Amino acid sequence: MKIIFIIVLILPFLIVSCDRKEKEEAEKIPERKFNSFIFVGMIKEKPGLYKYNTADKTYSSYWSSTDEEVVDFSASENQSSAFFITASKTGKEGIFPFIKDAKLYVISDDLSEPVFVFNIGSGLQIFSRWESELVFRIVINYWDKKVSTFINQTTIIFNTYGRNLQEESKIYDIIKDGYPRLPKIEPDLQSPSRQYRISYKGGIPDSVLLIRENDKTSFFITQTEKPVNEISWSDQRDFIIISTLDASPANTSIFTGNPNTSALYIYSVEKKELVNKWSGAGLKNFFTINDFVIFDDGFGRNSSIYIYNLQNNKVVKHITVKNGCGLRNIPEITGIGG
Repeated sequence: MKIIFIIVLILPFLIVSCDRKEKEEAEKIPERKFNSFIFVGMIKEKPGLYKYNTADKTYSSYWSSTDEEVVDFSASENQSSAFFITASKTGKEGIFPFIKDAKLYVISDDLSEPVFVFNIGSGLQIFSRWESELVFRIVINYWDKKVSTFINQTTIIFNTYGRNLQEESKIYDIIKDGYPRLPKIEPDLQSPSRQYRISYKGGIPDSVLLIRENDKTSFFITQTEKPVNEISWSDQRDFIIISTLDASPANTSIFTGNPNTSALYIYSVEKKELVNKWSGAGLKNFFTINDFVIFDDGFGRNSSIYIYNLQNNKVVKHITVKNGCGLRNIPEITGIGG
């Protein structure tokens, strides 16, 4: 009877301990390969691609063209594949943007060089994003040839190797429907084990909170001065990265020599405190891999890229290229409203 009684006493503690261990293991993710990454930078007066080598912390030119400039680069989450869009010219005609002779290229994990995929052509604007690790979407807006107030929008979905999987078109009347834009991807608010979630309202200013699900305890992360743009968890789920962006004309700082358009926040889940913050010019595009956050900062020739070590709370590399560089493009004030 004593043995049974002892087992009954110990069993709940064993269950709780196992449950906690399973949750902790669910939060952990094996380290990903991080040998290099590609970014956009000026090469011979046009935006091209560079490859950064993490082993020796150097970069070199990877792809460029005398006739084409890279206008958008987008890598998959694990950095194994990427697409990029080029154009012969971009700009604005009145209040509307334009892009000429756009082309799509793919960089697949089993290819050493970029491969041409699709001739997009000319239009108003092109949006692109990864829907998942295997699916990439581009959306093209262009004027209807028959009705001057109509904008045609074509959506094309590609697999990771650049094969066209699906294509569809819609017509928008800008008088009734407004200018068609690509819906934003919802931020990743829940930790994988469901132990925590992030809460915010989407206003200005906005208080961002971390909620512990088991007892609904809330922890204050930060109060943002600009709308939340992107949220991501570090690989080991021990840090939260938040970017904000206000590129609207209402932000009068964009018309000055010292634009204040974005901020990047680093929050430690373990310490329950904000451990670092960058604010000022730029878009603060970023991605996370292992213990690192890679983000861009600044506009035009003053744009650059930082590699930040989460565990050491230290910038380990500041990448600068003559006339600017960035993760998706060379950020410019003109057209940042997208």
